[in-house]
Amino acid sequence: MIRWYFSLIFIPLFFWTIFLPGVHIGHDFPYVYPEALKENITIPQVWSTEGSEGMGYYSVDTLWSWPIDVVTGLLSFVRLPFWAITLVVFIIPTFVIGSVGVHKLLEGFGIKGIGIFVGQLVFLANSYLALLLDGGQLSIALAYSLFPLALYFLNEAVDKNLPNASLKFVLSVAFISISDFRFLYILFFLVALKFIYGFAQKQRGKVIFRYIKLGFFTTIFLFFLHLYWILPSILAKAPELPSNYSRVTQLSFLNFTTLGHALFFVAPHWFQNIFGKVTDVLFYFVIFPLLAFIPVFVFKKQRWVGFWTLVALIGVFLAKGVNPPLGVVYQWLFTNIPGFSLFRDSTKFFFLVGLSYSVLAAFSVDWICSRVRIKGATNFTFLVVLGVWLVLFYPVWSNKMTGLLATPQDNIKYDYIKSISLNNDKYSRSLWIPSHHPFAFADHKHPLTEATLLVVKRPFSIGVVGNYELFNFLRDYPEVDEFLRISSVSSLLYTKPLSKSDSEYYEVFSGQLAGLPWVSWSEKKEDLLMLNTKESEDLFFLTQKPWFVIGSDEIYSQVPKESFKQSSFIFLEEGLLDEKIFAEDDARIVAYQKDFTDLAAFFLGRDNFLFPSRTLDFSPDESGWWKRETGDFLAWRSFLESKYKIENTDFDYGGGWAVAEGTTVRTVYNLTKPCDCILIARVLRSSQGGILRFSIDGKELGQVNTKIEKPSKVVRKLTGYKDIPDKFLEYDKGNVGWSEVGEVTLTGKLQIETSGNINVVNALGVIPKNLWEEAKRKAASAEKVYWNEISELDQKGLFGVKNIGEVNYTIVSPTHFKVRVTSLEDRGLLVFSQSFDPLWKMNNVSSYPVYSFVNGFRVEKNGEYDVYFTPQKHVVPGLLFGWIGVFTVIFLVYKRLIRV
Repeated sequence: MIRWYFSLIFIPLFFWTIFLPGVHIGHDFPYVYPEALKENITIPQVWSTEGSEGMGYYSVDTLWSWPIDVVTGLLSFVRLPFWAITLVVFIIPTFVIGSVGVHKLLEGFGIKGIGIFVGQLVFLANSYLALLLDGGQLSIALAYSLFPLALYFLNEAVDKNLPNASLKFVLSVAFISISDFRFLYILFFLVALKFIYGFAQKQRGKVIFRYIKLGFFTTIFLFFLHLYWILPSILAKAPELPSNYSRVTQLSFLNFTTLGHALFFVAPHWFQNIFGKVTDVLFYFVIFPLLAFIPVFVFKKQRWVGFWTLVALIGVFLAKGVNPPLGVVYQWLFTNIPGFSLFRDSTKFFFLVGLSYSVLAAFSVDWICSRVRIKGATNFTFLVVLGVWLVLFYPVWSNKMTGLLATPQDNIKYDYIKSISLNNDKYSRSLWIPSHHPFAFADHKHPLTEATLLVVKRPFSIGVVGNYELFNFLRDYPEVDEFLRISSVSSLLYTKPLSKSDSEYYEVFSGQLAGLPWVSWSEKKEDLLMLNTKESEDLFFLTQKPWFVIGSDEIYSQVPKESFKQSSFIFLEEGLLDEKIFAEDDARIVAYQKDFTDLAAFFLGRDNFLFPSRTLDFSPDESGWWKRETGDFLAWRSFLESKYKIENTDFDYGGGWAVAEGTTVRTVYNLTKPCDCILIARVLRSSQGGILRFSIDGKELGQVNTKIEKPSKVVRKLTGYKDIPDKFLEYDKGNVGWSEVGEVTLTGKLQIETSGNINVVNALGVIPKNLWEEAKRKAASAEKVYWNEISELDQKGLFGVKNIGEVNYTIVSPTHFKVRVTSLEDRGLLVFSQSFDPLWKMNNVSSYPVYSFVNGFRVEKNGEYDVYFTPQKHVVPGLLFGWIGVFTVIFLVYKRLIRV
């Protein structure tokens, strides 16, 4: 007799390597040290420096996993090793919950014995779950295992109206939400599909009402459960996905699943799990669709077969993403359906394929066994099934996997790697190139960051030379040592890549890095280069009062080395600040290669600007115009350099760039209100420019000449090696600036006609004349220096050297610091070396974006200051009222004081 619990014996045998004691690491699952795990025993923190984001980030969008983090911290506190914590919290629950859930679900459909066993095999022993486990995406695997149990309790609650089934359903959904909140989206889709399918089958009104009540009850329960991060999201700042997450281009970049992969239920990266290395559709995986689609032909009146076949077809179609056929459907869903941008990687819809295939395969085997009356047929089928799965899962049980499913690694010198990160007692960061090693150490006092993340931050990105090497800013950017110091980076660690060509580059680049003048110590040990910097700042340090810059961050190259440490810069054309910052009388402005019009435009405020890029796509439209956004700086700069030999590093007020190549005409706005206004435009002037003609309904307003006849030259050095000489790249200097175009008194369509090789428009402004004159008056009265109008000696004299006081601080929590300033002789700037966010405040005053990437606060006198992240104040009330709500709802339902 085949028992359902046989799966708990045989399935773990396929995955035997993951149960071995020792150090297991995966592509997305690094080793976590006890010191870091114990830091999880705290109330939720909405600011985090964990993982590779060691510069800090607003973590509310991942705070749903806080309960699991606390559990891992507590288990580490009782000295359970990391591999055992992984088993207890993730691996064992995945197999147990998955087995029990599939058993319960299938038993509810009247399936028994070998049918249940096969359903469990299909659900748990497949390439998708295997790669989730192997890659270390354990929270996703746990959420996946909870789906059958949630569907079982849904059936019990809605179709059978059994006591406490609703509560059990809600609790299972709650566990899914703390495993991976994103998969509530797929669960909601599945429940909605079941409701619609039942409605089409003319289900009774009572059942429909149960759905409504259960949906309301579940929503209320989840709201209370997650109130600790929902409240800061509502009252302070909503979670934000990176800007490129919503781009359609991400779909083709991340979608490797073809229709064949989806239909045969084989993960595209099977089995080596290497990103971009796609496996062909393996013919022997045909067993999955074969078992899944037999029932639709043999069960004519079984409504569950119809439902799960529909789920399977939808799951297969969505899992293939934008690949043929009808890939535009997924693209449309991604673009138009709220929340669908969470599924850039379409393999997440394997959730639907795995669940539906497991149910349908169970129906198939149960039907086959019911037709075979031969004695011992069940046992024979059992052996055949095991044999088939031994073939399918050969890479897993034969130790061919490359991550967590490989045998534990030995002789790992992680204590040595840890000691490199702990090379001093003060706050410091380690910088890993290109990304961190699986055994990289990090805690709150010694976080880590990665070169892949640092290179996209200004000012590091302006140090990249050419488009071949992404990390040559570490070698060729003259000011990189200053910004590593400001970032509190005390050590750099460079991991050797696997491929031969990359290994050759590693040997060259590591030798170049070790010889840099700002490196105090270096050692290469096996596949790791370790460097220490000569100097790094603490988490808080003081500079002289800042310079507010109108212009680009090329000004860094003009600061004398001896003055850089005490100098700080805030760039106004980033668009993060307004004129309110000049309320204090000590604000100093330097117009770096800009003029009076540029300064006056800042005093208008970016709310008065129109950004043409907002209405454009990333590819040219019918008018020939296209756009690049602020976050595309590296790609945008590379495009200008490689195609047009133009160098430009100007900021864009956060509004992006509208680009026209050649002769074009485009309507940019429809002006509906008459006014006595002036049109201003912020455009790129370069050697490849031409003429911009502005008109309203054909009546010309004015022109802007965007061509520079004799541009200045910019030379960038690319360091050579051994017999390869240094290479010098020469570009024409481009400059972005404001121009007055002409008067606007009409309404109608505002058009731009372009001529020249390339024209770039950053912003426009249709400004009432009185407002423009007021902005000019403010610019005229501001304390300012025009860089181009003073001598070289006076330029260097702007950056003095003098005593700027001392700083001591106490870490209260990751979101709260007590800072004490002493020996301050003049007003200065307190720099807080974590990623800029205006929600950081000191004594109720928001921070400034210093050097474009860290926080700064003005200080006028000695004393003690509170530095805190303001959204954190909403966490404790959310936690308190949320858990009161959770337990109240559970009590009322359990005692049947309310009916669900």
